[in-house]
Amino acid sequence: MFACSLCCLRCLQEAVLEVEYVPAVLPPTPKEEHPHDDWVSAVAGLPAAPSSSSKSSKDGGGSQMASGGYDGIVRLWSGSGDCSTSWAAHKGPVQAVVAVASRGGASSGGLLLTAGNDNAARLWRGLAAATAGGGAPEAAALLKGHTDTIQAAAASPDGNLCCTGGWDSKLLLWRCGDSLLAAAEAEAAEGGGGQKAQQAGGKKRKVANGVAVAQHVEAPRAELAGHSQCVSALSWPATGVCVCVIGLPA
Repeated sequence: MFACSLCCLRCLQEAVLEVEYVPAVLPPTPKEEHPHDDWVSAVAGLPAAPSSSSKSSKDGGGSQMASGGYDGIVRLWSGSGDCSTSWAAHKGPVQAVVAVASRGGASSGGLLLTAGNDNAARLWRGLAAATAGGGAPEAAALLKGHTDTIQAAAASPDGNLCCTGGWDSKLLLWRCGDSLLAAAEAEAAEGGGGQKAQQAGGKKRKVANGVAVAQHVEAPRAELAGHSQCVSALSWPATGVCVCVIGLPA
């Protein structure tokens, strides 16, 4: 009893140590805000478009960015924060926007892969012309194979392959980039519309429900099985030897 009282007395006599946390790095401060009509669900950086030195300094060094939202609209932004063009890319929310490498490089504006709640992914080309004219790029191909919302997408370093994952638990591998464009052009030529399409220059484009109709429908090259829930995130490392996948637990 006496020993217990001594312990309690020592506890009462112990000094209180106060710990103060000081942040080593201040939180970032946003420079500008660019409101959208609905939630912004996807963002991707695009190859810098070549420009003059004076123009380059004004538009952020020629850098560009693409954003997709729940309104189904994809927007292209300059480095200075100006929206250069926007178009209806999907019949429903856009869940992924991915820059795809191309032999045309930054001079053509590169290629853009988008995916959304309409179970479809689309490859867009002519970004540079669309940015200059304020119009919509051309839907070069429709990637069709999912049965539910496509939640994530990624492209290989050379752009010739891409993968998509979604709420149907599917992880699909597709032909993409320049190889897919070549297949689309060959199909158009076999259909007898090669010269007409070239003469039209893509100015007259079919539209269904407000979304451009792709000239080529692509089927998946392979399905990588194993997931039982939504495939929610994808990344294709620069080495190009594997795909990093994140899925919801069962």
